[in-house]
Amino acid sequence: MKTKTRLLNRAKGFAPLLFLLIVLFTKPNTTIAQKATDSTKLLKYELSIDLVPLIDNGQFGKIYFKISHFKDDKLKGAYRIGASEGTYWFSKNMPNSLVTPSNETFNHFTAEVFLGYEKYKTVGRFLTYYGLDFSGRYFIREYDPHYSDDYRVYTLGLCPFVGIKQHISKKLSFAFEIGWENYMDFFKDLHPDRNGFTSIDFHSDWRLPYNFTFNYHL
Repeated sequence: MKTKTRLLNRAKGFAPLLFLLIVLFTKPNTTIAQKATDSTKLLKYELSIDLVPLIDNGQFGKIYFKISHFKDDKLKGAYRIGASEGTYWFSKNMPNSLVTPSNETFNHFTAEVFLGYEKYKTVGRFLTYYGLDFSGRYFIREYDPHYSDDYRVYTLGLCPFVGIKQHISKKLSFAFEIGWENYMDFFKDLHPDRNGFTSIDFHSDWRLPYNFTFNYHL
């Protein structure tokens, strides 16, 4: 089992983010917060964009689409379906008499999806929540003809999380989540000389933050 801890490594990079959180969550809009679990005050759907990768390295992160769960005219939670930014690279090197002859293709593809549920609980003036994300990820790196480091990885993940959400208007809110990410990697070597050698790795990782999202309610 491999265990990683990112808390100390991310502390300096996320200092501005933590300052923003203090500003957002220490002075909540009391009226909005008190009505946060009233089904007549909130909209049914939510689109959430994770800002962590944008702050960390300038790339877009996960996007969630959420469907609110109501019971007895009260908002109890939300089902969440998400995906991270997928990438696909394809290149073909044509033969060139000026360099070493080559006629290779290269494929690189990655995609990740999430499915989960978050349960809401009002604590004082805040809307807090907790829940669970299931995730699946696929990654392939492959040359034709094969190189020695060609491989394919299937990943299954499970992440319990806790969060806090603050509305800044009826349609806009921010949310901050901490997660305990656990995932299993199924690794397959694609080089024919290795006969499809497969290994399995388990990882467990605290994520702070797991998500820091900007949310649009519709």
